[in-house]
Amino acid sequence: MSKNGLESLSEGCKPYPKPKQRPTVTIAIGLISKKVTLRDTERIVLACESETTFEVAKNQDAKKLNVIEFENGKALAVYSRSIKMGDAVIETMQRRAKDKRIENADTVVNVAKDSMREVRTYLQEINKNVLIDWHRYFWDDYPLELLVAYFFDGNPYLYALHIDTVIPSRVKGNFIGIGIGKDLAEFLLREYSLADPDFEFGDLIATAVIEKPAVSEFVTSK
Repeated sequence: MSKNGLESLSEGCKPYPKPKQRPTVTIAIGLISKKVTLRDTERIVLACESETTFEVAKNQDAKKLNVIEFENGKALAVYSRSIKMGDAVIETMQRRAKDKRIENADTVVNVAKDSMREVRTYLQEINKNVLIDWHRYFWDDYPLELLVAYFFDGNPYLYALHIDTVIPSRVKGNFIGIGIGKDLAEFLLREYSLADPDFEFGDLIATAVIEKPAVSEFVTSK
């Protein structure tokens, strides 16, 4: 039995085997441009590295940065760490958003939260006969971090979520990094913010922070 590519480990009551191969997305970033030169707009820029890292190999096939389409608008979502978990959450978000209207500032982030919780609950249910330390499973073995970006009433919203807690946290300030390379990314973003505190050139900064990035943005007028 499987759902969104996630398979049951259940087969009687037995210990959970530690995974031997864990494909990961090592870094993703989000930033908010407070102002943009020559135009009165704000932007949210999401970026991630172009390669997926395995224990012994790399590929460029995973679609890590995705558009989530609602009935009356769109959001962006990018994940880091587990490819399998990330794809499952993105697929669930797209299904939940398809026939839903964005009615307030919490609609999008609630879809992200509920989708992540659905995947987490599904895994726990189909593996209820397996002896698993779920905190270790979601924090160490198959961790997943998610950034969700959107605009509502002309205001930018950037949230981070982790599958271990599934508690949305609105980004304080105007940038964030997630994944294994989080500390380095945020160090570089802080350095760039000294020269460009409003990230007017956010797309160029994102390109500089992440080698060969996949960059996407939303633009809206105030």
